[in-house]
Amino acid sequence: MQRMWTLDEGVDVLRSLQPGLRALDYHGTIGGGVVNKGQSDKDLDLFLIPLNGFESRPQEITMFLMDFFGSSPRPIRDSPDYAAGDPWHCKEAVIFKYLSKRIDVFIQ
Repeated sequence: MQRMWTLDEGVDVLRSLQPGLRALDYHGTIGGGVVNKGQSDKDLDLFLIPLNGFESRPQEITMFLMDFFGSSPRPIRDSPDYAAGDPWHCKEAVIFKYLSKRIDVFIQ
């Protein structure tokens, strides 16, 4: 059984990511059930967007996340949760495992 993400855990992950994201001119936010309900049995949704009109660099962000999480992502389009394709018109949408839990990352 997958462990639950809580809002506090999500904030901790995002705070840990923020210095690296800022160095790449990006900003991160949390969405989904973790924000709406304070927890999620499924995943932590992270939305990463360029700061102040900076250029979108999804490949660089994905490489940064691979280093941070210590794993390779798989495309969200491979997940039955998003059968209609990549959501929200993101440049990149991927799934990582971190601390044995799922993180869905949507990169603009």
